[in-house]
Parts: sequence; structure tokens; C-alpha cells
Amino acid sequence: MARLRRALVGTAAVAMAASLASCGVPEEDSSPTGEIIDDPDRDPGDVLCELTGTFETEDECDRFVRQYDGLQAGVDAFNPSETMVADKATTVRYAITRLDESVQGEDGEIADAVPEPTPTPPEPVPVPVPNPPETDPDRTGGFTSIPANGPVVGTPGPVVVSTPPVTGQPDIRPDTPDRMAVEMPTATPAPPPPPPPPPPPPPPPAEGPTQAEIDAALDEAGGRVSRIIGRDAESNEVEVGTIKMGRLMYACLEADPSFDIKPRECQTRNTIEDPDPVWRWSVTPTEPGAGYELKLRSGTVVRASDGSLRRIGQPSRSAEIDVSVTTLGKFKRLMADAEEWIRSPIGVLGAIAALLLALAGVRRAWKKMRNADPGDGTDNDADKGLANPGDGGDGDDPPTGT
Repeated sequence: MARLRRALVGTAAVAMAASLASCGVPEEDSSPTGEIIDDPDRDPGDVLCELTGTFETEDECDRFVRQYDGLQAGVDAFNPSETMVADKATTVRYAITRLDESVQGEDGEIADAVPEPTPTPPEPVPVPVPNPPETDPDRTGGFTSIPANGPVVGTPGPVVVSTPPVTGQPDIRPDTPDRMAVEMPTATPAPPPPPPPPPPPPPPPAEGPTQAEIDAALDEAGGRVSRIIGRDAESNEVEVGTIKMGRLMYACLEADPSFDIKPRECQTRNTIEDPDPVWRWSVTPTEPGAGYELKLRSGTVVRASDGSLRRIGQPSRSAEIDVSVTTLGKFKRLMADAEEWIRSPIGVLGAIAALLLALAGVRRAWKKMRNADPGDGTDNDADKGLANPGDGGDGDDPPTGT
């Protein structure tokens, strides 16, 4: 009975699942899904563009990628003075320029260097072979000599050979009718050896600049931007770096809050209109000290279809600045500090207290001068108008007789 009940329950479950499937109820998807973060500036259908780090449409992001793929390699120079004077404006410059087209690679990088071409060896100079001297037929016993430069080509013919007399045989003279005519075939010439195969043609030269050409292009561009920003008087060197350049480039200068920088905002330059753009800032440090950091941020700019701009940064550059102060500057700063202290509430109370103390001191000195005895300090009766101090008179009554 229990077995029948379990079978019925299983059948009912299967039937319910089939019914849900037939009604179009979707099954639960157990695959993981990513979390979508709501962005206030994000419109429906926007995706995160990795190049700019902003939410854009796919077409807009593709537009940015195409602009970024068109970047070229360039160099920049940034070398502010390492020592500045407090309260004195100093001009800081930053310059960039493109490298020559011959050393441009892909994606704004310098092209890979190719090996130096192998010089072609010179053609061998043929050496003339002297002909061997001709031989005398009388010394060769009547044989025809074969030249050293090859056998004689011709038809067989009789060759008269003079033989010495043989013992027991009659003399046979070469000029007698019984002379022996020896038919000797002419040697057949050997075929000449086949010529050596020609050397294989040299491989075509690799396309691209050599390392020497790349170094020359870097030196030329580096010297140009160095002359633009001005060389440092002490080291006479300007540090030059490689960058990726686009049509629009931006640069910003940042420093400690005690530095007054004008302009503060990032500035954009069009490198098509100005191939060698220069950025200039007026920097005025207000506090002396050492180890201040001056930071440069720069990069390329891509333009959206609506004309808005997106900045794509590159590694920043920084310089360490020491700020000094002159003697006149120290005096001005002291007077400014004193004036500021006096204008403060504490300074006003202190000034009033100092004035009261000074007045009290003057009053005490005046009273001391009035109470001081003249001369040697003894009383002078004449000065007091007493004629005879011993009679107790006042000096005005006449003397009386007895």
C-alpha cells in the first residue's frame, strides 16, 4: 500500500511539472548572474567602456577605440627648476612632439628595430691564365703535343713514328718505303666540368627602421622639445620621455596647497593645428621649505559624437622642488606676520596692555623725580623763608625790645 502511495505521489509530481511546462512557466535558472550597479549618469543600454572607464553606448565606445588606435609615438620634456624662491613667480613649461613617420609603429608605439642590412660582397675579378709554351716536335720524338688547356679536337690521321733500330732486324729508316706507319687515334676531349650553381639570392631586406635610425629620430625630437622648454642652467640636461600622441592632448600641473599655480585647470591642445604644443604655468610658492612635489598629469583626449571630451591619462611625471627665501623676503614676511598679529584680537589686547604698562612706567619716573631732594639732601631755611628758626617766629614780625 505504501509502495502504491509513493508511486502515485511521484506520478503526480511528474504530471504537475509537465503541466507547468505546457503552460509556459519558465524553469528557474541556476546559473550565476552578475550584479548590475545602478549609476546615476548611466542611461538604459549603456555599457562600461574599459578605455575611458565611463558608461557609454557600444557605438560610442567603439568610436573612442578607433580614435585611440590612431595614436602615434612621440616624446615630451618636463624639467622645472629644482629651486624656487618664495613669493616669486616661476614659469614652468611642458612640451611634446611627434617622432618621424619612419619610426612609427602600431598603437602609438615606436616600431621594432630590424637588423642592419648585410653588405653585398664585391664581384670576383677574373684572373687571366697564361698559355703554356709551345713544345718542339723534334724533341718529342715526332709526337704531336697536346696543349695544356685541352686536347686537340680533330679526325684521326697517320702519325709517323721514328723507331730506333732493333737488333736482329734490318734498319728501317723513317724516310724509306718500309717505314712503319702507325695509325694513332687522336685523344677524345673530356667534357668540361659543369659550372657551379649560382649562389642563392640574398633575402629581401626587412622592412622597418634600424636601431641607429630610431636613436637618431629620438635625438632629433628630444633636442627640439628641449630647446622649446629651455635647458637647465646647472645640469644643461632635459629629461625626455616617450608618450602616445593623439589629435587632442591635455596637461595639468598640481602641487602643494602652498603653491599658487595659474592656470589651475587642465589645458587641451590640438596637435594638428600646433604640431609642437607647449603648456606654460606660473608657479608661485608661498612657504619656504624642501621636498615639495610638483606633479604633471597628461594624456590624450577622445571626442564623443556630441562633442564632449573624455580624457585618457598616461603615467604622470613629478619633480621635487626646494623653496628658498631671500633676506628681503624674510623682512617682508616678518613685517607681515607682525601686522597680522596686531590686527588679531589677541594682538589688539596685547598692544593695549603694553601701552598701559608704558604709561605706568612714565608716571612712576615722574613722581620719583618730584620727590627727590635737591643739593646734598639738607634743609635750607632761607629757601623756606625762616629768619630765625629758633624763636619760633615766622620771620615777618619785627624784633621787640626789653
